[in-house]
Amino acid sequence: GKTAAEVYDFIKTKSPRVAGNATFAFTMIATKTDKKEKKSADACGYSSFKTSAIFNYVIPRHTNAEALKPKTRTKWHAFEGYLKVHEQGHRDIWLRCFAEYDAAAKALLAKDCKALDKQREKTFTSIKRECLKQDEAYDVVFRKDVLRHPFVAEALRAPPK
Repeated sequence: GKTAAEVYDFIKTKSPRVAGNATFAFTMIATKTDKKEKKSADACGYSSFKTSAIFNYVIPRHTNAEALKPKTRTKWHAFEGYLKVHEQGHRDIWLRCFAEYDAAAKALLAKDCKALDKQREKTFTSIKRECLKQDEAYDVVFRKDVLRHPFVAEALRAPPK
């Protein structure tokens, strides 16, 4: 598009839906857990447990930002940066959650390693549910705040087509 409204409309109609909402950007996470079990005669626990993650941010890029008027182009580039900072907020939420998960897993002890793995899965499910709530609450705030961003505000002031 050549105007803020055209770009905004394109993003809102072509973007993927996350939690039922059209999204400006989103984060994909790939995780890997390295763990070592520690067995004794009567118990099993973890001697080490570490979750690592790779975060990929999917942020819209204008294929021809030079077509935008200079003031709009400046707002667009600021909006791209704003979206990246927002997605980094999702990363921070999940890094805290993975750290909590790692600490909780290392504290587990079970009668055998099969039971330990079941406890770990239950722990992960519980932590993940809470993290998803935090992640969604973060987006609820964002969906209100983004309307005040200069690029979005410009796009929404334009008369609809």
